[in-house]
Amino acid sequence: MSAKAVQRPTEYQRTALTKEALLEAANTLFAERGVEKTTIREINNLAGQKNNSALQYHFGSKEGLIEALHLHHYGEELECRSKLAEEIFGSGEKPNARMVATLMVRPPLMLLKSNQGYRQWATRFGHVLAERGAAMYQEINADVSADTVRIGQNLLLALPDTPKEILLYRLDQAIRFLALQSSVLAKNEAQLRGAYGALLEAMLIDTITGMFEADTSNDTTKYLKQLNAEWQA
Repeated sequence: MSAKAVQRPTEYQRTALTKEALLEAANTLFAERGVEKTTIREINNLAGQKNNSALQYHFGSKEGLIEALHLHHYGEELECRSKLAEEIFGSGEKPNARMVATLMVRPPLMLLKSNQGYRQWATRFGHVLAERGAAMYQEINADVSADTVRIGQNLLLALPDTPKEILLYRLDQAIRFLALQSSVLAKNEAQLRGAYGALLEAMLIDTITGMFEADTSNDTTKYLKQLNAEWQA
């Protein structure tokens, strides 16, 4: 009986494998050495690419590769959040702020515990998301429609008496706060396990729930009006 012929990967499969290898290599080097100190040649070499222009061919530039990293790991969050949303909102119960906070907090913490690539990304880029907020994903043309429904719309339903503008500001601040916490926790994965990890998750959910539910102060109303007036001037 003749041996079964080994199927060679298609061009599409080879391209996907090469891009995945480049992303993994960049993630590792960025976490260890930083973006500025990592060269394109080093990324190509660690990814096993003999062609030194492989990165530019697939991603255009180091900046293009970084955008692809952001999209990849945001996609992992979306997948995790999609499954969790079914558990949280599947019963048809009216949304509340704690449900939304749980949906925000739990996916990144789950990924930090289980996904080395996500930890490496959070180590190097969590502070970037903390600085730029949700606008970072808009800048790289990420499809945020699922999060708009699961988080944004459910937050508005949970707190109908709080002005939409206030809630959107608070949501952006919650995204920044959680990104900063993820960046710190990514450097010490052991903190996420056991009783301490469970306590940490519960306290983060408490904190973000409090951010959403807090009364709007007179100062916040006053300065928000001033800011809107300045933008319209």
